[in-house]
Amino acid sequence: MKSLLVITVKCITQTHRCTEILQIMEDFRFVVNESIRLGIEHNITSKFKLRNLVYPKFHKTIYSGYVYTAIWNASAMLKNYRKIKKKNANIRMPFMKRHILVIDNQRYEIIHNHLKFPVRPWQFVYIPLNHHVSKILSEPGLKLGEVTLTPNKVSVSYSREIPRKEPKGYLGIDMNLENATCVDDAGRVTVVDLSKIVSMKMRYRDVLSHFTRNDIRIQKKLKQKYGRKQQNKEDTFSHQRSKEIVSQGRQIIMENLAGIRKLYRKGNGQGSNLDSS
Repeated sequence: MKSLLVITVKCITQTHRCTEILQIMEDFRFVVNESIRLGIEHNITSKFKLRNLVYPKFHKTIYSGYVYTAIWNASAMLKNYRKIKKKNANIRMPFMKRHILVIDNQRYEIIHNHLKFPVRPWQFVYIPLNHHVSKILSEPGLKLGEVTLTPNKVSVSYSREIPRKEPKGYLGIDMNLENATCVDDAGRVTVVDLSKIVSMKMRYRDVLSHFTRNDIRIQKKLKQKYGRKQQNKEDTFSHQRSKEIVSQGRQIIMENLAGIRKLYRKGNGQGSNLDSS
């Protein structure tokens, strides 16, 4: 019998102005990168062996809870690195560039609309949470997950159990460049217009083509800035359109295109006149 409950995991983010955590972020990044270096140097594939090697080096100078979390993050990066290296032997060794701090759900608590967590033994930092974040995280039935901190943002993950809904029917979707065509089991056809995404890409491409500064550093910053703006607008638009489709309450069926290019190649019994493009 299928469970009547499903677990949904979400994340909520807000900005902050706390400067007391910059040093602990630098320490966290250093431990992650040092763990990666030692893991590759000693060919360690077990996170527990990696912990036994790295932890004694840092637990006296850096808050031990964050040393553990840094080692777990390094272990995940090493696992992904080895997986990719099987396909590409020239891949570079992973390296954490950004200042970041990951706090597991045992190291922090929310008190009076403030996020409280330690930076040293018996030394705590309090980050005020805005009204929206406080309201969401105070809802009953929530299970709080990890907190991720950057120099100007705090992100809290959480999960909850919700009742499983039986679908009202079925919905097939055919994705195209400028639209998504939906057909339900009653024969109704709905065309969701996605042409705005294409026009946004063309508009930003045109904007970037007019940057004529010779300084490559300024060019890079400008392109990153407008790239983020474009991505944010596309994500918002895609989320709105996908919500329209999901709100119909039907089970979605999509075609599986895996391996379609191999299927229609010359020499696959398709005939000598088949275009290989």
